[in-house]
Amino acid sequence: MTTINLLGFGFIFGILFTSFFNKSVKYFQNKKIIKDVSDQFNEILNNLRVGKTKFINRVNDIIYIDTRLKDWKEVKIILMLDKQMLCIFKDDKCLYTSDLIDIDLKTEIIQEVYNIYSNDIDDTIEVMGYTISKTDFQNKLSEIQEKFNFNDILEQDDINSDVDKIIIENERKLDLNEILDKINEMGYETLSDHEKKFLDHLSKEDK
Repeated sequence: MTTINLLGFGFIFGILFTSFFNKSVKYFQNKKIIKDVSDQFNEILNNLRVGKTKFINRVNDIIYIDTRLKDWKEVKIILMLDKQMLCIFKDDKCLYTSDLIDIDLKTEIIQEVYNIYSNDIDDTIEVMGYTISKTDFQNKLSEIQEKFNFNDILEQDDINSDVDKIIIENERKLDLNEILDKINEMGYETLSDHEKKFLDHLSKEDK
């Protein structure tokens, strides 16, 4: 075999070996990625079974569940009901999706979510076109009521929604009846400055 032939053979062999090596590296990298994803979802399945998850909310067809993974600490599990797809989020970043895991593992996780949280998933209300968890809505409503004093809202001129108007009108009628009863029993001078200001505010509105 001539030197030129040897060089040509060596060149071709080098190309083939490099291609094989790159494909092998990619194969093992993919295998490692798939194993990592499966490990994370297996840990989620175990967390569901031992009670280490917490239902957060449902918004339309998306379920939010909190848990903790040894590699990522606190994460959020998102289950898309319409697509039967699972995602693992850390803050606003999607770490993993169920596209790379075995179908049986995905089915087990989704079934476990239904078994544990079926009441939370089904107990919803419709608010402004959104289907949301009733418990979460009630909790947020309580937080809002604690932060705001409706007597202070009475002094605002702009009321943006019909719900606000109903709440404020009920508060107003209640306060007015109490104040009128107080005037009948004890006289106008016994009213507090706040009560007098309230009556003055109402009289200006009526004009």
